[in-house]
Formats: sequence, C-alpha cells, structure tokens
Amino acid sequence: MPHDYARLFVGNLPHRCTVADIEDFFRGYGKISAVTLKTTKYAFVDFCHYEDADRAVKELDGKKLNGNRIPVEHGKGIRSSEQGKRAVWTTKYGIPSRTKYRLKVENLSSSIAWQDLKDIMRTRGEVTYAEAHKEKLREGLVEFTTKEDMNRALHRLQNHKINGRRIKLTSQYQPSSRSRSKQVERSRSRSKDAERGHGQDQRMPRGHGQDQRISEGQDLDQRMSKGHGRDQRMLKGHGRGQEVVAVTLISDCFQ
Repeated sequence: MPHDYARLFVGNLPHRCTVADIEDFFRGYGKISAVTLKTTKYAFVDFCHYEDADRAVKELDGKKLNGNRIPVEHGKGIRSSEQGKRAVWTTKYGIPSRTKYRLKVENLSSSIAWQDLKDIMRTRGEVTYAEAHKEKLREGLVEFTTKEDMNRALHRLQNHKINGRRIKLTSQYQPSSRSRSKQVERSRSRSKDAERGHGQDQRMPRGHGQDQRISEGQDLDQRMSKGHGRDQRMLKGHGRGQEVVAVTLISDCFQ
C-alpha cells in the first residue's frame, strides 16, 4: 500500500448499501485501494493518496447516497506492526451504535448536520447516535448511552435555540415489557392494599355500634341500680310507716 494512503470513515449508510454503491459514490475522486463495509450503517474507504481522500472529505461530506446524507471524515488511527494487525480506526464522533434512549428533535435548522446536533447534545450526556433531516426535513434523532443522559438533555435543552430556531425535544423511550409488567404488579399490589384498608374502615363502624350497645347497656344497669336504690328507700320508708302504725295501735289499747 502506498506510503501516503488515507482511510475515510463513511457513516449513516442507507439500507442494503453495497460496496459497489460506495465505490460509485466516490467515483472521480482518485484511486481506491479497498472498501470495508463493517455493518449496514458504516464503512471504511482506503485511498491510495491522501490528497484524493482529503478532496473527497471536503466535497462529499453531507452529500446524499440513495436518499441518506452521508458523513465523510478522515479516519483516525495508526497501523500496528504486531502480527500484521491494524488498530481499530475511529473518528471524532466514534462508531455509531443504537440504543433505546432516544430523543426526537423537531424544528431543526436545515443548516444543522448530524455532527452539529451530536456536538450540542453531548454537552448533556454521552451520545451514541445522531441523525438530522434523514426521514423528514427539520427533524432529527439523538440516542444516548443511559436513560439519565437522555432525561438530562430533554430537560436542559428543551426549547434551546440553534441557528435562530428553538428545538422541540420528545422522548421516544419505551420501557421493556418486563419493566411494564413490574409496574403493573406494583399497581395491583397498591390497589389490594387500599381495598384491605377500606374494608377495615368499613368494619370499624360495626365495632363502634357494639361499643354504643355496651354503653347503652351500662346506662340501663346504672338506671336499674338507681331504681333499685329508690325501691330500697321506699321499703325502708314503708318500714317506718309500719312502725308508726304499730305504736298507734298500742296507744289505743291503753286508752
């Protein structure tokens, strides 16, 4: 391979993109020694001469390939002489990877590329993937490593002004089915606890009624006791009356 060769990183490839498609995309920009299609989303292109690769970066970065805007950047890395292996080639923006912690970006300026969007969002968290104007003009997607990073960006960059436009952010994160089932179980558990507590509250008035009946019974006993006392006093009074009568009769006998 020539001494001044250069490797370029090509990302955001369209669905079913082939090596031939990439070669056609770079046609007219110098001799290409190799095209390495790593996944359906990115590839590496090796040029025989650095000047040709540099011109391709300046003129093709952000151009469309089969409907997708393609980032074209210089690969950064070194070749290792150990066992004839090469080190992994990386770029400023890293290898894109998809996650479920996703924000939809609306009202995006048409001058903002996915690289600009990623630079803005990475101030609030670790960004793994970004796209701009891919499916629809003025809309983009940003994906984060963690849910916390996503929420931080959502709250702190909502209505943030970029090139005169205030962006609108919407979370597209959906919990897994396992997480949703746990939430349902917790909700059912809380409902059962509430029903038990309501049932206890309903039983309490019945107990309160028993207390009332007991209280009424005690009042009745007290009244009966008072009445019994009056009866006893009446008997005692009656006894005194009997004693008076007896005395009167005896007096009559001595007259």
